[in-house]
Amino acid sequence: MSVAFRKEARPVGGVVGAGVVDAAGGAAAIILAICGLAGVEPPMLAAIAALVVSGALLARAGMIASALSAADASAGLAMIGDFGGALTALFLAGVGGLALGILALLDVAPLALTAVAVIGFGGALLLSNGAGALMRNVPDGAQASEIAPAIAGLVALVLGVLALAQTGGFPLVLSALLILGAGVLISGGGLALMMQAVTLRRA
Repeated sequence: MSVAFRKEARPVGGVVGAGVVDAAGGAAAIILAICGLAGVEPPMLAAIAALVVSGALLARAGMIASALSAADASAGLAMIGDFGGALTALFLAGVGGLALGILALLDVAPLALTAVAVIGFGGALLLSNGAGALMRNVPDGAQASEIAPAIAGLVALVLGVLALAQTGGFPLVLSALLILGAGVLISGGGLALMMQAVTLRRA
């Protein structure tokens, strides 16, 4: 008697869905930052944009977590080694940004708190780009899209430090959030393709 074994399909829908949320968060952050730079309630819009970017980074962390959960045990352990640091950084930056954004909305040192959030976002994007660089055999266009968050993260770090030093104030914070939003928007779909490709390859 022969027995046929069917390989269980690996879920990738969650990865793609998180990529859409990630990209949408980047677009929303761009709009909010532009409005703030135009003089429409800069402190409030900077805080809201920080909340939006926090959500986008948490969605990005969700893409990595979905890929880890979709892989089998041995592949999952290998992927944790590749992406564990990025996942932790994105999650901490996202949760921290939510807390700082809420406090800023409550008018608790809004400039300092949004500047600190921007610094955290920049560092997290740099680390997540480092995880993307570890991947192999994924679409070239997807890998290329991860250059954007690395540059955005580096620029945001510099602008956040300058804003924290009271050099430029909210225009620098809003400019950093605009750049972060652009980096997230450009890379959101590409990162989803990366994680989907890695999940399918290692499943």
